[in-house]
Amino acid sequence: SDTLSIRAPQNVIASISDLSTNQGCVPVTINFINQSSNATNVIWNFGDGSSSSQFSTTHTYSTPGTYFISMIAENPSSCNFRDTVYDTIVVASPVIIQPFINLNACLNDTIQLQANVQNANSFQWTPSNGLNNDTIVNPLLVFTGDSSYVFTASNGYCSASDTLSISLIPTVQAIIAADADTGCVPFSVNFSNFSINQQFCLWNFGDGTSSAVNNPSHLFTSPGVYEVQLISINPTSCNIRDTSSVFIFVSDVPQLSPLRDTLVCSGSQLQINSISTGATTYNWTPTSGLNSSTIPNPLATINNSTIYNLTISNGVCSVRDSIKITALLPVVANFSPSAFSGCAPLTVQFSNSSSNAFTYNWNFGDNSTNSTLSNPIHTYNQAGNYQVILSSFNPNSCNSIDTASYWITVFDPVVIIPQSDLQLCSGDTIRLFA
Repeated sequence: SDTLSIRAPQNVIASISDLSTNQGCVPVTINFINQSSNATNVIWNFGDGSSSSQFSTTHTYSTPGTYFISMIAENPSSCNFRDTVYDTIVVASPVIIQPFINLNACLNDTIQLQANVQNANSFQWTPSNGLNNDTIVNPLLVFTGDSSYVFTASNGYCSASDTLSISLIPTVQAIIAADADTGCVPFSVNFSNFSINQQFCLWNFGDGTSSAVNNPSHLFTSPGVYEVQLISINPTSCNIRDTSSVFIFVSDVPQLSPLRDTLVCSGSQLQINSISTGATTYNWTPTSGLNSSTIPNPLATINNSTIYNLTISNGVCSVRDSIKITALLPVVANFSPSAFSGCAPLTVQFSNSSSNAFTYNWNFGDNSTNSTLSNPIHTYNQAGNYQVILSSFNPNSCNSIDTASYWITVFDPVVIIPQSDLQLCSGDTIRLFA
């Protein structure tokens, strides 16, 4: 006996693994993994005219399109000999975005964002702030400041992104400064230009003159209120020009007639007269001896020589002058004789004690020649009463001259007549005669 075994051959079954990527953008590479059973050889047809007999393989698609692939699994010993499996590969065109050129804009400008994109049908702008529609190619934007927007385009298979930056165009801003805004004719002012984003400027000084110097100086020669304008210009800025101004107040100078120096007697009073126009305040210094230091014509009591300064002002401008008041002392004549009386001949020394005197005249009262000596000596030869008068002089004094006098009494001299000598007896009584 014998046993005959009959084995039925298995069918060949074609199978490929699930494609991890069966769609993509040119170029796309697909990994084809063969999971057929009972196959001895395979034939891959990639749908683009190319094929492969490798059991598992990879293939790159360089042209967009839809490709129908097949894999034939064969085994001559199988019942069905071969089996075929099919799949589809979609290769899309790449999304192309032309690079953005960044923009500059002015505040609150309405801008149309423009994207140059190919092979896309879905669009997204982020962030969406300020956009009228963030899902169209060319939305409108109300610009509020420096910002960046990311534009993303897709065709369902491929996508691309680019960033558009928009910068704020600075405005020109005029900023003016003056080193002084109030002064007296002629009034010179230095102006400073601190403008921002300026290319050039124009100054109008309010008196019919102008300047294109960046930091000018200007002389105002007439009183008035002047509006000085600075126009700052930049043709590339959003506002092109801006203006700033400052007011300059120029006052007239009060007028004061020259004060005249004067001479007065010490201890006297003097009305000091000033003549002025355009003044609102008066200030005399020093204040000693004045009945008021804030009036035009004060009354001064002069005890000593003094220089008074007067400053007049109109609240902005002032003028100053001075007056010298010289206090003159009086001449005071005085003297003392060495004797007020005596017998002739009587010689008297006169001691002069006059004050503030430069020259003298002595009248001795006896019809003799006057003397101009300061301290003369005089002899009286005759008996009598003599009035001695001293006149003291100083032309620059308050009274110019003063006199003083004394009486000198001169007596006759005593004369003794000589007598003859006498001879007497002891115990005689006689009368003596002189």
